[in-house]
Formats: sequence, C-alpha cells, structure tokens
Amino acid sequence: MYLRCLLAVSLLCLAAALPAQNTRVLLDTDRGPLLVELDTVRAPITSANFLRYVDEGTYNNTLIHRVVSNFVVQGGGFKADGSPVTRFSAIASERNNGLLNTPGTIAMALSGNPPNTASATSDFFFNTGNNTNLNGNFTVFGKLVFGSKTLAGINTTPLFANSEQPVRIPLLKRAVRVAADAPKDAIEAAA
Repeated sequence: MYLRCLLAVSLLCLAAALPAQNTRVLLDTDRGPLLVELDTVRAPITSANFLRYVDEGTYNNTLIHRVVSNFVVQGGGFKADGSPVTRFSAIASERNNGLLNTPGTIAMALSGNPPNTASATSDFFFNTGNNTNLNGNFTVFGKLVFGSKTLAGINTTPLFANSEQPVRIPLLKRAVRVAADAPKDAIEAAA
C-alpha cells in the first residue's frame, strides 16, 4: 500500500513538472503549411487575441503582404481582394515576457514610427532574422514548429523594386487550431 501511494505521488509530481502543451495553429498558405505553437503562459493576452481572429475566420483568405528578407514576413491585415480585415480593439502589450524576436518566432505587428506598443490588433509577423532589437516593443507570442521550408520560401519571394510587397503575394488560405499531438504528415496532408 505504501509503495502504491509513493508511486501515485511520484507520478503526480512528474505530471506537474512536465510542460503543458500549448495551443497550435495551422496557417495553410498557398506556399505550404506553417504550424505555430502559441505561448499561452508568457503571452496569454496576445495568444487569446490571435486565437480570436483564427476562430472568427478573419485570417482565412488573407494576404501575406509584407516581406523584408531576413527580417520579417507579415500578414493578417488584408483580405485577398486587398481590403483591410475587420479588426478588434487593440490589446495591451506583453513585450518583455522573456520571448525574443529570433528566427522562427511569431509576434504582433504595431502601428506608428516609433511603434505604438498599445496598437496590436490583427497583423502579425514571423521573424526571419535575429531581430532582438525589436524586443522592447514587439510582443512575441509563439514559434514556428513546422514549415521552416515554407517560411524560407516566402522570405525569399521576389519583391517589386524598392518595395516590401511580393510580386506574387502569398495567400493565407485558412488558419485553424490543430491538436497539439497532430502528426506532421497529417498536417501536410491537411494543407
């Protein structure tokens, strides 16, 4: 009996020590899948905001409208016809949460120059370079866990001269939540 209790307590302690699976979102683009894992612990407000847009279908059939090679790939602001998406109210900043603007992370875009840290709504970007200079302003809320080849392809897409706009603008066909344990081959097949 003593051993059973000891085993049960040990298993409970072990389960508590394991990190919880964060929410994952599949961004199904016309260039391939991008699977992101949100950090709902260190960026709960920003993750909830992003998921609200995902759940409302706002990101479906939107453009990845800005590419600055080896810096950022940005989307979430414009529909396929070029009109702006319907935006919810701006959210509070969660910058300085310990998550850094390093390659493969996803962060919320801001308006203004200098950036207004209380202006994050729907636009997001992937860091394609080491952008730690952005840490003081831009909230990182997740990371790419699958689709690095897709992101690399978008990062190097041809741009109009003296522009950040791709010649053939990548399309985000749909954004959906996926199970944290979904196998990668199932994600490729779903995209």
